[in-house]
Amino acid sequence: MKNFEGLSPIFKSVRRGIMDLAGVEDVDWFNGYEAVQLHEQGCFVEFPDEILFEPVTKSLTRANLRVRVHVYNKVIRDVDGYIAQPESEQHDTLALLVRDQLRNKTLAVADGDFYALNFDDSDFYVFDKPAEQLTRRLMFGGWRHWHYYQGYMITWIDFVTQVHGD
Repeated sequence: MKNFEGLSPIFKSVRRGIMDLAGVEDVDWFNGYEAVQLHEQGCFVEFPDEILFEPVTKSLTRANLRVRVHVYNKVIRDVDGYIAQPESEQHDTLALLVRDQLRNKTLAVADGDFYALNFDDSDFYVFDKPAEQLTRRLMFGGWRHWHYYQGYMITWIDFVTQVHGD
């Protein structure tokens, strides 16, 4: 497994995995909702926790890494302030698709391209290019839903994985 080289390669792999889903318009790094232009639907990727490496052997350290995906889509309230059931179901379906797209995937890099792939802990290739693991498998870790936030329905999906250091 490749040693941790910052969050950018991990973000690019998660983004690639999500962008492979039909219907996702945008995937960005989360920097807050206030300063961004939101699309009709999309995702943000956040790394909410400090990454603390602990020694495993004399030459290897390991850290837990939480990856949070914010799935959002624009919704319209009716005159009574309610959101129609079909809109709620559409959002929930998209959030489940994102969860299923990333669950149990390993993040990897192959010849400068980033991937979220099924990986069996042995050497593997992507289109005849040798690939290196960036993380262990993304394990589904949590789900939090906001029915309405400033015109959008939002679901947080948390995954937990591990990265290696020097």
